[in-house]
Amino acid sequence: MGSIHFSYFADVEQLRRLSFPLFYQFLLPYRDYFCDKYGLRWTDNPSTFPYRQLAGILTVQDTEMPDMLHSGLFFVNGLSTAEGTKYLAEALQQDGLLPDFPLSHRDCAIYGWLVSPGLMQEQHAIEAANASQETECFFCAKQSHPDLSRERIIALEDAVNSWLDPPKRYGYQLVYHCRNRDIGFHFRYGELGHGESNGLTKRTVPRPDSYIFMGYVPAERRLEIYAKKLDGSRELAVLTGKCLFNNDNHFFPDEPIRRYTLAPIRQQGRGILTCSDVDRLNRVGLSRIDMTLPENCRQTLSSETCLFSDRSFLTPYLNSCLSIEQATFLLHVAGLPNPRELTISTPNTAIFHRADGVDAVCFQWMRNRKLLQ
Repeated sequence: MGSIHFSYFADVEQLRRLSFPLFYQFLLPYRDYFCDKYGLRWTDNPSTFPYRQLAGILTVQDTEMPDMLHSGLFFVNGLSTAEGTKYLAEALQQDGLLPDFPLSHRDCAIYGWLVSPGLMQEQHAIEAANASQETECFFCAKQSHPDLSRERIIALEDAVNSWLDPPKRYGYQLVYHCRNRDIGFHFRYGELGHGESNGLTKRTVPRPDSYIFMGYVPAERRLEIYAKKLDGSRELAVLTGKCLFNNDNHFFPDEPIRRYTLAPIRQQGRGILTCSDVDRLNRVGLSRIDMTLPENCRQTLSSETCLFSDRSFLTPYLNSCLSIEQATFLLHVAGLPNPRELTISTPNTAIFHRADGVDAVCFQWMRNRKLLQ
């Protein structure tokens, strides 16, 4: 099993502040495990409940821990953040699952697991995608819907496992969810189990360690891949096209989809940095540009702040270049301590940080500056 640390459950005082009835209900199915293996002094009295002993148990890497307990700890730990509980509460309300009693911020994740483990997994996937450091987008030629039959989902799951070749006894299980016509795919990585699967695929992964995330937006023909590091995202897009659209090149058509253009940099000059018409965006800088000059000469220019700071330096290049293939912008977003990078590569790829709602800021700014067609 991977080196997971359920830090949320390590804080004894934090456990004491949880709703005792909810926390008790969360643990009750595993009472025999706690008592027989660890000699836990079980009690139904909150004043004498062994929180300190329990905190030590819940943060131990125990291979004998019941699978559902491990999964519950994993998802509750992952969603017990301010952002996670906010969106989880919204999802519970949308599905009509909010309780008829006040639900505090700190109890939201445990309550969510008790009423709907499936919703918790879906929201955890969304939250982890939001926290991903980079997002890369691919586009297909026309609006189409993937084949989500069991056979095709299994084919994609098998293809990803063959490609990534995880260690023995570990693997990726594919789960997907649909909301508002958009589709989210998450490849749940962990130790392979021997119980029942999710009813869709062949593998059972009761002890999750991590995920790979994808999102498909049919209306915009866009496949988004989220990761801390985007190595292999193109390969994953190829496998997705092959297995779910019956076309290896579904997201790489013969005639490239020109969703992004960098021509406005030449047309607008410094005006490309305008951002007053985008909420939360305080300032934009151009930090890197890759272009083709006459006689097919390639040129890369970069700056730690903004290439437009010295207009006399950049303007001659823009006037003489034949095309701009890639540009990296620095977006200074309100409320964030550091600027976020947005790299656009023509004709159809953009890489950017998604967390903290930065994706919405990126798309709005690109549309307003005519960089996104």
